Amino acid sequence: MIVLDSNQLRQAAPPDGPLLSLVRKLGEVSGHVLAIPQMVLDEYLGFHEHQVQDVIAALQKDARQLSRQFEQDISAQLPRLDAGDAVEIRRKSLEQVFEILPTPEGAEHE
Repeated sequence: MIVLDSNQLRQAAPPDGPLLSLVRKLGEVSGHVLAIPQMVLDEYLGFHEHQVQDVIAALQKDARQLSRQFEQDISAQLPRLDAGDAVEIRRKSLEQVFEILPTPEGAEHE
């Protein structure tokens, strides 16, 4: 079993980063399953949600600036984006690649 921690998962750049492709191929060739602990998944998805929220905020700011330039509400033409939707998409893609290892009882106390 090949288990990634939070830093390794970020470096792997899921869902289609080159490092993740390499690790997937190594797992396939060697017969090892790729896995991440539940705590790593939760931390990564929280980080991803924060990133998506920042990008949405930047997009909305840019749309407001364009609106002034075109003298019309450009932001009204943008789809309503929800970071939670992006998180669920990423969760599903990770669950297709990795086995999710449950958090042992009492781990939160350590």
